[in-house]
Amino acid sequence: MKKIILLITVALFLGELQAKVLTVSNRAGNSAQYKTVPAAITAAAAGDTIYIHGSETSYGDVTIDKKLTLMGTGHNPKKELALVSTLGTVTVDAFNGGASGTSLIGLRIGSVSNATYGQKDVTIKRCRIDSYIYAFGSTGGISTNWIIENCIFPYVQISNDKTNVYNFLIRNNIITQGLYGTHTCVIDNNVFIGSSAAFSDVHYAIIQNNVFYGATPKGAANSTFNNNITFSPSDSALPYGTNGGSLNKVNVDPKFTKFTANVGFSYDHDYRLQASSPGKNAGTDKTDIGIYGGIGFSETGEPPVPVVRVFTILNGVVAPNGKLNIKISAEAKN
Repeated sequence: MKKIILLITVALFLGELQAKVLTVSNRAGNSAQYKTVPAAITAAAAGDTIYIHGSETSYGDVTIDKKLTLMGTGHNPKKELALVSTLGTVTVDAFNGGASGTSLIGLRIGSVSNATYGQKDVTIKRCRIDSYIYAFGSTGGISTNWIIENCIFPYVQISNDKTNVYNFLIRNNIITQGLYGTHTCVIDNNVFIGSSAAFSDVHYAIIQNNVFYGATPKGAANSTFNNNITFSPSDSALPYGTNGGSLNKVNVDPKFTKFTANVGFSYDHDYRLQASSPGKNAGTDKTDIGIYGGIGFSETGEPPVPVVRVFTILNGVVAPNGKLNIKISAEAKN
């Protein structure tokens, strides 16, 4: 009996009527249109989706110079052959408006960087970033209206110019270092783990429903802290300085289901809250504080499209004019 695991790409969301799905694989024997991501980007038109098959080998660095969706298998896919779509440095180049509107979904990425121009309306979703996300432009405009959600990453660096409005939405992420230079942003339902300050040069932010475990909430000014949990031996008080807010739970154990302190992120951890946690249904929206409140969290990072888990051929031999009997097990992804 032969089992074939595949992804239904026909369900990929096509934001524009004429948008196409281009496929990439660098594995020998895989049927895809392109072997490299840069070749697919060159061939793609603005608004297209590039689906990157999982592989044992990284696809390397890429530069995106037009509005595209790059989609992978997830950073921790739930499959029999759990191959990850891995990229090196992804440069989002917004010269003349270029890559503004780009989405990165379901990928393992070394880092996200940019050219000198500011990018607008960029989405990074269900990705694991190994190093950093740089989201600022020194020439030709500033980066605005980014969404970073359901990701795992060390830190985001925007700009330290607090006169600009950035309007970033950073929600339901696991953050192992912090957020630097984020102004007029919403920081919601994240888990900060580590041993240093979670913020640096953060101003005019709404900071709510987060868990600070080991990491302290210091480094923000003129911001509002609501319904957060801090659990740190020092500097855990909320609010502080020029900040305001209420209903924060200071220096209390959030009671994750499974967590080992001082080891950083691990897929073995379970950041769901125990029934006795002080964060249960205690968020501003009456859901849990932390990553499983609000929009929730995907442990696999698989993109929000239907996934065929198992495609089973029930009869290995088919007579002429006979029928091939198959059984499909599928799962809808939100």
